[in-house]
Amino acid sequence: MQIRKIKMRIQVISDKMLTIVPKPADRTPDCMMAAEVAVAEKPPKEKWGGTCVRGSNGRNHARLWCLLLIVALLGLTGQAQAARREGWFSKNGRTYYYEDGSRLKGWQEIDGKTYRFTANGVLMTNRITRTKSGQYVYLDQSGAQSEDSVIQLAVNFVVKHTQTSWSSRRKLNACYNYLVWNMTYRHVSLPYKISNFPVMARSLFSLMTGDCHSSAIALTYIARVLGYDCRVVYGKVSSRGKVARSVHGWSEICVDGEYLMYDVTMQRAHRDATLHAIPREDYPYALKAIAVYDLTAEKGKVKWKKADKV
Repeated sequence: MQIRKIKMRIQVISDKMLTIVPKPADRTPDCMMAAEVAVAEKPPKEKWGGTCVRGSNGRNHARLWCLLLIVALLGLTGQAQAARREGWFSKNGRTYYYEDGSRLKGWQEIDGKTYRFTANGVLMTNRITRTKSGQYVYLDQSGAQSEDSVIQLAVNFVVKHTQTSWSSRRKLNACYNYLVWNMTYRHVSLPYKISNFPVMARSLFSLMTGDCHSSAIALTYIARVLGYDCRVVYGKVSSRGKVARSVHGWSEICVDGEYLMYDVTMQRAHRDATLHAIPREDYPYALKAIAVYDLTAEKGKVKWKKADKV
């Protein structure tokens, strides 16, 4: 259909060009003379807003129609390409979804998952947003609305203890401070393994009780819904001496391209120390990292994975 339209447009423009450009036999002596002068002598400069003195009017009209033809072809080609687009399409770091050649906008159900697009059709990703019903939800790294129950608890925690107008960094610091000064420390007897991470975080969000590991895991969930790459670290620490002896856990959050430590329970015990938003090498006490676990959320699924490097 698009090819037929292009052919018709070319035919119309070509007919107009043939009716405007005079045949060589019909040229007047003046036109012929002008053509000879144009070949023999250097053509004079054209003046803005003046009359073109180069060649005949017919020749200028021909050039104009040629330009119009090119523009028309480019426009139709672009329309044809847009009309052919279907499904996901990415350009300049932005993602769109096309249906019948048009970008989808607003809330959409695609392949069983819920997505939200801006008024310009750009996919929204890795952020907390509000649904039509007024509920706050997390759109994961792929843009899909997360259905994970612990992720939703983290979203609720952020909404309760921050303001929507705040920056992500300010929200992160506010949530960290709330955990530091409001949670009740209680040892968690669950084995330290990935399958127990959601259980430990859910317990802390629900009861505000837990230990260094559960608070670190919960803060990592919070950082994830705020759009940060993040991880939890299992290791050892000691505030006395130069050897880390006590089993410990903390969160590390990527801020401005650098992973920084956020230590909830040690901050409770050492109020005068700065134990958050610092690189590992600036930690003031003996510290040893043993294992690192990254948290990702894509295509509606949340995944903990042990990192290759500590």
